[in-house]
Amino acid sequence: MSEPLVSVIIVSYGTRDLTLAALESVKSRQAETSLEAIVVDNASPDDSAEAIERHAPWATLLRSPINGGFAHGANAGARIARGTWLLFLNSDARLVPGTLSTLLEAAGRLERPGAIGPRLVGPTGTESSVGRFYGPWRDFVRAFRLYRLFPRWRLFDDVHLRRLPGTTSEVDWITGACFLIRRDVFEAMHGFDEAYFMYVEDMDLCYRLRQEGRTNLYVPSAMAHHERGRSPRSDGRVVIEGGQASEYFIRKTGMRYPRALQRGLRLWLLSTYMGTLSVRMLMLRLSGQDTRPTRHLLGECRRSLDALVHRPPDRTTPISGVTIAVTASGFRSQRTGGQWVWRALVDDWKRRGYKVESEDEHPAPASLRDRPLAHAWWFLRTYGSLENTVFVVDQGEALRLFALLRGVRRRPSNRLIVVVHHLREGFRYRNPLYVRMATWNETAVLRLAHRVVVHTRDTAREVAERGVPESRITVIPLGTRRNGSAIQVRRLDAEEPLRLLWVGGDFARKGFFPFLKALEKVPEPRPVVTVVGQPLEESDLIAARAEAKERGVDPSIRFLGFIPPDHFEHLWQEHDAYVLPSLHEGHGLALDEALARGMPALLSDLPVFLERLPADHAVYVPRADTDALALGMVALRDHALRERLSRLGLARAQSFPDWADTLSAYDAVLRKEIAALSASS
Repeated sequence: MSEPLVSVIIVSYGTRDLTLAALESVKSRQAETSLEAIVVDNASPDDSAEAIERHAPWATLLRSPINGGFAHGANAGARIARGTWLLFLNSDARLVPGTLSTLLEAAGRLERPGAIGPRLVGPTGTESSVGRFYGPWRDFVRAFRLYRLFPRWRLFDDVHLRRLPGTTSEVDWITGACFLIRRDVFEAMHGFDEAYFMYVEDMDLCYRLRQEGRTNLYVPSAMAHHERGRSPRSDGRVVIEGGQASEYFIRKTGMRYPRALQRGLRLWLLSTYMGTLSVRMLMLRLSGQDTRPTRHLLGECRRSLDALVHRPPDRTTPISGVTIAVTASGFRSQRTGGQWVWRALVDDWKRRGYKVESEDEHPAPASLRDRPLAHAWWFLRTYGSLENTVFVVDQGEALRLFALLRGVRRRPSNRLIVVVHHLREGFRYRNPLYVRMATWNETAVLRLAHRVVVHTRDTAREVAERGVPESRITVIPLGTRRNGSAIQVRRLDAEEPLRLLWVGGDFARKGFFPFLKALEKVPEPRPVVTVVGQPLEESDLIAARAEAKERGVDPSIRFLGFIPPDHFEHLWQEHDAYVLPSLHEGHGLALDEALARGMPALLSDLPVFLERLPADHAVYVPRADTDALALGMVALRDHALRERLSRLGLARAQSFPDWADTLSAYDAVLRKEIAALSASS
């Protein structure tokens, strides 16, 4: 069967009739070019999936067990696509004759094509389908409607362009309602960021394409109908939900944009929009028309406004006049567990009334990002002159800042807390000289700290062996978030592969390369593995992909990159077992979440795992034993075994500490150090 040139991907949620109409428009374009249609149904509440199977059997239907949002559905469709090009099409959009050929022709003229989009035509005419990236100035222009006062000035362009180019033009971003992109480019970008549930995921992807030197092109000679589309100026959903997504976009791209200013502009925009809605509802009521849609939108605005007003401020009244200064590699590393822990801690400290200065809010310039010099630059600029401060530094960052931390330690007006997730002594994948130097540096940092916080008794023992007095070591178990539902343990057909979930970007430490060797040894049907996590170094990801390809297991592995833990609930539900054959581990936060959802686990026999999960509660294998690891994957195909492990895991997870207990324990440590600081002053 020949491969199609274009794979058309439609994400559907409760839009049965619209989706069928969109599919009909795609089918009528089959004579124009070779294509396939993929529909991802995001757990629609109606009978959309059944209707698509019945009326469009020629299309590929992918059923998602949950509604994970547009980005989640689009990525799922892209993973099974076979075409050279991907065309993302909204369920309420329609292709017209010549659209595909015109877009392909325009893309073919580009040296490095990014996203290619057509002109969208809705009920009210041509829609704004392209725009500028979010930022302080664009938000200011939008909040005060300056684009209306100066419509011809590019300086005052809105996030959504009001005056569209009349000819083919390069633009910042193109709406995901309809755009074309090469499949290999989309995969290289790791697809849409699934942290966005709705809105801004298209802007985020286009931003990353621009950063890679690719061209996002608007082609007005190509056209698509957007049946239910409305212009941005009347789309309240963009005002309400788009603002929340824009905050994440600003944070992720590292723009210098104070959150207080960003939220202030959002507050103004919401307030003025609510005033417009109130006037509209009054006019509808006077004319005897239905006010329910407008009333519903106004209610959502009020809830969004209330959440914005009552959100804890970034600068609160300091407790005892002390500043909490936080520097953590988790803010930049995109290690799924570490990043979530540090953000949760900082947010909690602000809610408790501490004055917090964190690297998350004062990033280094883009030119220095992800370079060793960035850490020192940021530390000197932000914290070099801080007095009366408790410094909270994670162990990975402390190793880079050892010389600077010595200066901090000498000041009697400062206290130093080092948080240890895992020690580098266990990192046997590097050369002996590196291990010796890293161990010496790490030991010096631990002895330098006033307080060392660890998360397991095993790590506490290792820290004590480095010469740190036990009186300066505090063990704070990491809590478990129980905000998800238990998975359904499914039976596997003889030809159906086991679906494994891997969470963690530190591939070498977590034993990813021995795992690939073990995967090669598993007989067909070989397990399908989803890898969540972005290595700190791009070279590690390249090496992992190359190793998978060399061993012939690359078709069984999909790399999703970094996904914030709050946004991959659907991944738990889509997989059969969790795999973590680590060579060395500090805690394994994602393991607790897997157990809390009743997900069976395949683990290496590390003390940190056995400490909280008995040997009969998981499939344990010796570290780096590829034969045992392969047998473990085969064993997990047994439905009865997975059901038993699911029940045991759920029961065991009930005894794990709650995340609120972890936050309270950290607060107690902070208060103790603040008291010591006050006494020394």
